[in-house]
Amino acid sequence: MKNKQKVDQIEKTIIQKKIKKDVGKPIGLLKINIRPPDIWSVSQKEVQLITFLANYGRHVCLHQAVLKKDSIKKKVNSIEKADKANVSIDEKELYDKIEIAAKFLFEWVCSKRNVVYFFRNNNHFKNKYKTLTLKNEQWTTMLKHIKFLLNEKFYEELHMILEQFENNVTDEEIGDFLISKSLTVSLSEVPQLVQNCFIMLIKQNKISIQSSQITAKFLEQLKCAFLISIQQNRALLCQMIGTIRNIMYDNCQSGSYIVDSNSVDYDLNQEIFFNSTSY
Repeated sequence: MKNKQKVDQIEKTIIQKKIKKDVGKPIGLLKINIRPPDIWSVSQKEVQLITFLANYGRHVCLHQAVLKKDSIKKKVNSIEKADKANVSIDEKELYDKIEIAAKFLFEWVCSKRNVVYFFRNNNHFKNKYKTLTLKNEQWTTMLKHIKFLLNEKFYEELHMILEQFENNVTDEEIGDFLISKSLTVSLSEVPQLVQNCFIMLIKQNKISIQSSQITAKFLEQLKCAFLISIQQNRALLCQMIGTIRNIMYDNCQSGSYIVDSNSVDYDLNQEIFFNSTSY
C-alpha cells in the first residue's frame, strides 16, 4: 500500500513538472529561428531613405471637410471652425503656388493638390530601368530593391550621387555640380533635388510670388527667382545631399534626418508675388 502511494506521488510530481515546463508554449519553441523576409521594407537603410524622400518630396494638400452650419453650437466652436476655414484657404493658396511652379516652370506632371518628386506614378511608368552598378555592392542591391518606387530620372540621379560618394566628393561639390547643371539645361531637365528644393522654399513661404495670370513675362520672372534662390540657398541642397550620405553610410539615427529650415538664409534679392491660380 505504501509502495503504491509512493508511486502515485512520484507520478503526480512528474506530471506537475511536465505541466509547468511545457505550459504556455509549444515544445521546442526555443529552437525555432524566425527570420524576417528578404524584402526591402524590413531593411532599415532602405526604409530610412524612402521615408526621407517621402517627407521632403511629397507636397500634398489635404482638404478639410466643411461642416454644416449649426446655430446651436457654442460661439467658441464657431470661432474654431472659422479658424480652420482660414487655414484651409491659406493652404489652398499655398498649394496653388506649388502647382504653378512645378507645372509651368519645370513642366512637372502632377495631379491636383498633389506634387510628388522622386517617386514613380502612372505618368512615369516604364517596364525597364537601366542596370546601374556601383563599387559598393550593398548600395547596388539597395537600388535594385527600391528602384521601381522611384521615377526613372531620379533613379539615375540618385545613382550619380552615390557614385560621387564612392569617389569621396563632398556634399558641397555635389551641390555645386547640380546647381551649375541647373543653370545650363532647360528647366524641365533641372535635377529633381534642385527642383524640389525650390518647391520647399515656396512651401515654407520663403519665396513670395504674385501674378494675375500665367504669362510669358510672369514665367520669366519666376525663372529668375528660381535661378537666384538655388544659388542663395545652396546650404539647403547640400544638407539634403548630406542626409542621403548619412543614411547610406548608416550614420543617420531616427529623426536626425530632418532638415532644419531655420538654419538656412532664404532672403532673396528679387521677390515675385502672385495670387492667381489661373491656368
